[in-house]
Amino acid sequence: MGRKIFIIIFIIPILFCNKESKSQESKIHIGNLIAQKNLNFDYVEGDIIDCKNISIRYLKGDIRGEKNQNIIVDVMRGNVQSGNAKINILEGNIINGKSVSVRLLIGIDFSNQAIINQQIKPKIEF
Repeated sequence: MGRKIFIIIFIIPILFCNKESKSQESKIHIGNLIAQKNLNFDYVEGDIIDCKNISIRYLKGDIRGEKNQNIIVDVMRGNVQSGNAKINILEGNIINGKSVSVRLLIGIDFSNQAIINQQIKPKIEF
């Protein structure tokens, strides 16, 4: 009986600690995400094309494709060409803003259809 309690007390926490350390690894993807579903990333460098239920902390690339659904991005540098997306901070432009909401836009909404809480317009230089 004493051995069983010893095993339960000391072995089981060790097993759970190993699982927690694996789940804390950063998920990084370099390249386009095409037709992917139900994924979470810390950093993506590439375009999001026709994806569903994608959550990204930092995105460097564009969101494009009419089949995009429920794309959530915390910080993004790139353009929203089309699709359903919610973005916290966007440094870039919105080409087709239907079904797009942005908390802070540093750029221009060319479609005048996006829901924008706050906007900072950049200087345009040619």
